[in-house]
This record gives sequence, C-alpha cells and structure tokens, in this order.
Amino acid sequence: MESRAIEKEIIIMKDYWDKIQALGAAMMPVSVAIIGLLGSNYLATKQAEDTKARFYAELISKREEADSSLRKDMFNTIMANYLKFKSTNDLSQKVLALELIASNFHESFDLRPIFNNIYKEISSEPDSKMKEGLVKRLLGIVGEIKDKQILALTGTEKGQKLDGYLQDIISIKKDLKAVKMIDESLELPENENSDARMIKAHVVVWANSVNIRRGEIRVRLEIQSADGTTTYADNVFWIGLFDLPMLDNTMLKNGQRCAIALTKFERESSAEVTLVIFPSSRASLKDKPAVDEMLYKMVTDKKSDF
Repeated sequence: MESRAIEKEIIIMKDYWDKIQALGAAMMPVSVAIIGLLGSNYLATKQAEDTKARFYAELISKREEADSSLRKDMFNTIMANYLKFKSTNDLSQKVLALELIASNFHESFDLRPIFNNIYKEISSEPDSKMKEGLVKRLLGIVGEIKDKQILALTGTEKGQKLDGYLQDIISIKKDLKAVKMIDESLELPENENSDARMIKAHVVVWANSVNIRRGEIRVRLEIQSADGTTTYADNVFWIGLFDLPMLDNTMLKNGQRCAIALTKFERESSAEVTLVIFPSSRASLKDKPAVDEMLYKMVTDKKSDF
C-alpha cells in the first residue's frame, strides 16, 4: 500500500513539474518580449535625454558665442571712440565711454589704468567747477561697480564681508603708526568642497601708511585660524579707489579669495573699506583657477573619497 501511495505521489509531482515546464516554455517568449520592450524603452528614453542634453549644450554654446561676438564688437567700438578723444574738451565723452566699458566689462578687464589715466587728466582741468563734476561722476561710476561686485561676491553661500574704518587719516600720516581698520572673527571653510568643515578664524587689517595725493592706503592683511595653527593670509599691499574686488584679490590657503575694497576716502579726515571673502569660482575670468590647480583639486578630491 505504501509503495502505491509513493508511486501516486511521484506521478502527481511529475504532473506538476510537467505543467511548470510547459508553463515556463510558454512564458519564455513573453518574458523575452517584455525584457526587450523594457530595454528598448530604456534605450529610447536615454537617447532622448542625451539628444536633449546635447541640443541644450549646443544652444548654450551658440548663445555664448553670439554674446561673446557682440561684446567683442561693442568693446572694440567703445575703445576706438575712447582713444580718439585727445583734447581736454573731450573729457566728458571719455568719462561716458569709460562708463559704458565699466558697466559691460568690469568682470573681465582690469579698468584701473583707464580710471587712473582719466583721473589724472581731470586733475589737470583748469575749470574747477567742471573738474569737480567730472571727479564726482568718475567716483560714482567706480563706486557703483564696486557695489555690484561686492554684492555678487557675497551673494554666494560661502561669501562673507566685513566693514572697516580709518578714523583719522592725518594722524596716521604724521605718526607713522599702523592702525587697525578691521579686527573681527568669522568662520571659514577648510577647503572649497561643498561639505567642507567650518573653522573659526581671526581677521585683522592694518593701515600701515597713506598716500593722500593718490588716494591710496598701504594695508596689511592677516587671517589666521582661531587657535593660531594655520595662517590663511599675511600680505602687504596698496589699495586705491579704482581697485575692483573681482580682479584685485588675494588667494587664501583654503582656496578661497579675499579682496579689500576702498569704498570711501576723505583726504583730510577718514576712510572706509570692505573686506570680501569669496569662492575662487566667483573670481573674474582673468583670475580663474589655472588648469594645473583644477587638476590638482580633482586628484585630491578623488583621494578624499576613498
């Protein structure tokens, strides 16, 4: 009896396996078709995305090319008009040309030589009323450009600014003693990575000397970690009314940049400065990181991922 029951169970199991095999054989073409359909849909979607991305990149490239061509023609035209003005009667036209150049190209070109040249020409103007008006207009142009650049540089997540003051220009000229214009603490990222650890730092800006005639201050910039173990910057340089932060800046040890803009200079009384710390990616085209710097950063970033 037991042997018959076992045989019966074997027959039943065999029937089950036969049915499963038959079902599997029947489902195989369907499975292949479904997988093929899914694969085709994926490839089609991927191809559509690649086409869209390529089209977008080409569109942006053509737009940038057209914009660059327009800006080049505009710059050449404005500069040609600027250079053709030779007499002092053309000072107003020169200032207008400079205003057009500064408004459109202040992120790409160092305009300080042009500002200084026009300022020198204006200083030689015998008509005091006209001279005063042109100087005010010139300082207004550079002041507006500085405000735009400071706003752009500090508008990022890692952008920061500090304001400083020099209360008595005459006394520093007489006493020849350095005076602190900024003495503040802030937090700096350890590096330029998005997930960089923030480190407390101390910033000091000294006014070492003053050139009243040229409207410039010789400053010393000191940035150290709060514990004094890391020096991010220790530099001495001149700052003037026509220095722009996007182009006139210092590279810090953590990869960021720092600029000091002279925002106000009263020759017989006081001065005001704004210190700006910002990512290198926000620097002007002239100060973009070099290829070797970018390659080094890519290598170090990859090593930190392991």
